[in-house]
Amino acid sequence: MEFLKDIIKEYVEDEKKVDEVVDKINKKAPEYYVPKAKFNDLTEEHKLTKQQLDEQKKTVEELGKKAESLEEYESQLEELRKKNKEIEEKTAEDIKKISTKTQMKELLFGKAHQDAIDLLVDRYSESAELGDDKTLKNAEDLLKKMKEEKSGLFIETKENSKDKDEHKNKGGEKSPAEMDESEYAQYFNERESKRVDL
Repeated sequence: MEFLKDIIKEYVEDEKKVDEVVDKINKKAPEYYVPKAKFNDLTEEHKLTKQQLDEQKKTVEELGKKAESLEEYESQLEELRKKNKEIEEKTAEDIKKISTKTQMKELLFGKAHQDAIDLLVDRYSESAELGDDKTLKNAEDLLKKMKEEKSGLFIETKENSKDKDEHKNKGGEKSPAEMDESEYAQYFNERESKRVDL
């Protein structure tokens, strides 16, 4: 939501009010629209399912044309059942992975820097536990773990401004929230070089 913050700054001079407005937008936004990442993942899930069904339908049609005897038909039918089971299992696993990543992106939306979300999802998706309702069962623990291990990838908040205070104490330099894109990139690289490799 950095782009919104920049837009609001053009009309509001009070930095504190700008932060309050951005915080409210971050909290309310998921109630009114589907994040682009989630929309893309759901579309991909739909395409994956449709593709599997189309392949299955084509196989059934070919089987009906090629079966010349009852024995051949039964043999091919059994083979088809076996392949269908394999397709169902693989599709279920693929959908589970997509759902897990989608839920993690929703969890990180507005909390982690936009360009770091995919990195965090790839890094921690294996630690995610998906429930029967396709929601993360360990969302709070997972978020806490990510913040502890990769705090530099998260957006600073009023509750978590330790790094911001430390940075300000170094000769009165700008805080990350006050930096432009190139300054923040340099600051981010310096911080990450001191951390454990991803």
